[in-house]
Amino acid sequence: MKTCCKKLVLLLLSILLMFSVCPAGAFTVVAQSQYTGTFTFTVKGYGHGVGMSQRGAIAYADPNQSWRWTYDAILLHYYQPGVTLVQDPNPPAAISYGGIAYPVIEYLSRAVAQEIGPGSPVEALKAQAVAAYTYAKSNNFVLTTSQSAFSLTFNMDPASNVVIAATAVAGKYLSYNNTPILAVYFASCAGQTVSSASVWGGTLAYLGGGVSSPETVAVSTKSYTANEFKALVDSYNLTCGEAKVITLQSNPVEWIQILSADSVGYVNTVRVGNREMRGYAFRQNLLKLGIKSHCFTFVCEGVIVVPETPTLAANPAGTTNGNVTVTITYPPNAAGKLYKIGSGAWLDYTAPVVITANGIVYAQCSDTQGNMSAIGSVTIGNIIKLNVPAGSTALINPADNQITGLETGLTPSVFESLFVHLDGNGRLEYAPSTGNLGTGKQVRLVDNATNNVLNLYTIVIYGDLNGDGLIDSSDAGKLVDYENYIITWHPAADAALFKAGDLNGDGKTDSLDAGLVVDTENYLITINQRTGLSSPQL
Repeated sequence: MKTCCKKLVLLLLSILLMFSVCPAGAFTVVAQSQYTGTFTFTVKGYGHGVGMSQRGAIAYADPNQSWRWTYDAILLHYYQPGVTLVQDPNPPAAISYGGIAYPVIEYLSRAVAQEIGPGSPVEALKAQAVAAYTYAKSNNFVLTTSQSAFSLTFNMDPASNVVIAATAVAGKYLSYNNTPILAVYFASCAGQTVSSASVWGGTLAYLGGGVSSPETVAVSTKSYTANEFKALVDSYNLTCGEAKVITLQSNPVEWIQILSADSVGYVNTVRVGNREMRGYAFRQNLLKLGIKSHCFTFVCEGVIVVPETPTLAANPAGTTNGNVTVTITYPPNAAGKLYKIGSGAWLDYTAPVVITANGIVYAQCSDTQGNMSAIGSVTIGNIIKLNVPAGSTALINPADNQITGLETGLTPSVFESLFVHLDGNGRLEYAPSTGNLGTGKQVRLVDNATNNVLNLYTIVIYGDLNGDGLIDSSDAGKLVDYENYIITWHPAADAALFKAGDLNGDGKTDSLDAGLVVDTENYLITINQRTGLSSPQL
């Protein structure tokens, strides 16, 4: 037995213009990834509860009861007030279903057999046949396969009750104000029907609800773990549009609240997270028809409330060639506060964390019972910085941005691949732009996105005074010329030359240093490029 006629529902929705598909969008709802607890729904009836109950029709038509109702009494009981049973003055010869024209009796028989079942009492079969004809008439007798249930395998035996019933009422339909009604129906009722307004919105007088139904109320249960329910919410949020996105609280106990229901328990309004919706929409759109009707109650059990996810804030947020400070905020009930940088070990958080290179900072916490929060994180990607990698001999003096610890004859490509590491979306530019890296050559750190110069460094090769990146007699001559006042160096502008020329560590640049340069050229001594001091060559 089908729970409803799909197209009847769709037709109602199009008439009332109250139930629309949400535009696509994607939203992140809750940072927490794992929850405990289970929602168990106790559900009465089957289907949307509007119009005729098929199980009710079967009960009313029971031939074993002395008070057995006829099909017209059944129909006018469920569809009221103002509905009349009318004989179509111009019935069609055939009804098109899925592009195939079926004689009216055959179409009705196959639709009825699929919808309510061939073993149903004859008067119930007749009532279903009238509803099927009414629906076909409202669609000009042309239906697609998605608009109606239909059995291709039903045996069209003229002696069967289905064919007898269809033949008896063929051409009869339900009318309201001289128009075929919206003859929706459903599988079984929870005691009385509900209004179309409470389910889809709008108003149809003959679908006002509150009509009693005699069948035994079917009760079913359905359970969802908290994580399964959250997954359904996440799926709903992908298609519902920004205005309807559901944000769930950290505690699953707070996720669902029934706000209003009718006298038998059909839910009119339910709150899910921070949003309210109709009970029918909750079942149809969020639970994806996972429960049999929107006449339900629920319990939430087994919830262990874990701490909320820590939040991380990075400062500065804009591009920087310095460090970034990450401040982590933990919930009030956090007893253990942890953080880690990248794939490193978890550490106790006691103060804001200084980050020197781009990467991800993670945070997690636990309560006094040992329940762990989900892991929060922040991605640092705004640092553009020149760093010295592990194993490199280079030194960057943060006081004056002079780079030492290099080697003679150094090219920019070797400098960048072996001695320094550029972190972030930047590049290095050199002035002069040609030649090896010698004393006084400027290295500019440039932001690729803006082309702004973020920092300026100066190369120092101890013993190189003419900037060619080598150590020879011409450099010794520079030292002698400086000592004899033939050339002058400015203390600030030429600070790199003063550092490169003081090879004996006496704070002066003179002929003694020049002699060391000559000894270096002649392989008598070696200059340590990290300290600037010379030692005999072994």
